[in-house]
Amino acid sequence: FSAGPNFQLKVSESKVYESPTLCVHTVYEILSSRAEKRTSAPILATNVFLLTPRGWRITLHHASPSPPRPGAEEQSVARILH
Repeated sequence: FSAGPNFQLKVSESKVYESPTLCVHTVYEILSSRAEKRTSAPILATNVFLLTPRGWRITLHHASPSPPRPGAEEQSVARILH
């Protein structure tokens, strides 16, 4: 970051999905300001990498505020996406 040591990025809950030529990483990111002693809301980030003749290249980066995490009672309910 251009602001130097004033910002810190913490990454957690990394999930990796990979094939021989494609790799998808999803993580939670928390950005904090050391000067102001505050922390951002968690951000859900996705990075997609493609293996090319010149090596691994990032083809997509997306980040957005993460949805609220489900409570224990919501986790037990089966969900169908499609």
